[in-house]
Amino acid sequence: FRSRLKVKAPPSLSHGPPNPKSLKPVLPEGSTTENPAMTNCSSATMKLLVVDDDDVDRMALRRALKATGIAATMDEAANKTEGLTALQKKGYDCLFLDYQLPDGDGLSLLRELRTASIETPVVMMTGQGDEELAVEIFHAGAADYLSKAKLKPESLARTLRNVTRVFQAESQQKAAQARLAETSAHLQYLVDNSPAIIYSAVPSGDFKITFVSENLRLVLGYEPREMLDDINFWIEHIHPDDQPSLMQ
Repeated sequence: FRSRLKVKAPPSLSHGPPNPKSLKPVLPEGSTTENPAMTNCSSATMKLLVVDDDDVDRMALRRALKATGIAATMDEAANKTEGLTALQKKGYDCLFLDYQLPDGDGLSLLRELRTASIETPVVMMTGQGDEELAVEIFHAGAADYLSKAKLKPESLARTLRNVTRVFQAESQQKAAQARLAETSAHLQYLVDNSPAIIYSAVPSGDFKITFVSENLRLVLGYEPREMLDDINFWIEHIHPDDQPSLMQ
């Protein structure tokens, strides 16, 4: 805009613009606490938790894990309450969760974990092979599931590798989204608090305004929506003496 643009009296300000130091990075949705990074199962010791009330099934999982050759420690919990307590106190790289528990089912525990922003990858252990059950498990947020009847070192190692890879990819994506959101917030702050009005317009024809910074309201007294909605707003508010040279 030129200096002779018609100007409304700007509204009085009760306070100045926000301090840029007060801008906080945007965390990924649901990330209220820091989650441990999923370690590569072939290069570091994994921390695993199994929640299963059956001693025999827990022992079978331990044997299969040992046979994979994967370096890992495994804690045990016999019911839903113990499992939730363990997860609240300690970070794990993967949770093996029995579908049927004495004080509730594994799906309800999985939902409680996600509600509590505990993002530990979950592998549901089930004695059933029902496809509908598998769909329900994935919808609840499980990373994978294993049939106890078909538990073998090969399938266990493959599951851990897949869970590791997916978790790492999702963590990197969330981190990138958080950085992008933070950068966007800073850019928006700079645009909104710049002493100059920043706008874009179609370069020919009707010269329709496609964007205008929010500080239009403070600097000239007009609402940004006025300029965006009224196709003639821009030209009508240029000083009459400037309009001929502008339209050349």
